[in-house]
Amino acid sequence: MVAPPPNGAIEAGKSRNFSWAAMAGVAYKVAPTWIVDAGVRYLDLGDVPSTKGAGVTNTALVFRNLNALEARIGLRLLLD
Repeated sequence: MVAPPPNGAIEAGKSRNFSWAAMAGVAYKVAPTWIVDAGVRYLDLGDVPSTKGAGVTNTALVFRNLNALEARIGLRLLLD
């Protein structure tokens, strides 16, 4: 990721994207000290340009609508 200029201005030819994530989940107690939880997360990064290295933007390749949908399941042990 390219660091913004020190004065906070966006350089000519550069753009910034808005990214966001949404998450939801549930947990169920299966024993006095064990909990199973499940969740889902959606992540949207927008359009991401590739770089040539050292933060130099390469306009030849742009990843459009970069997003991910993840499902997770976990097991928790409660220690008292």
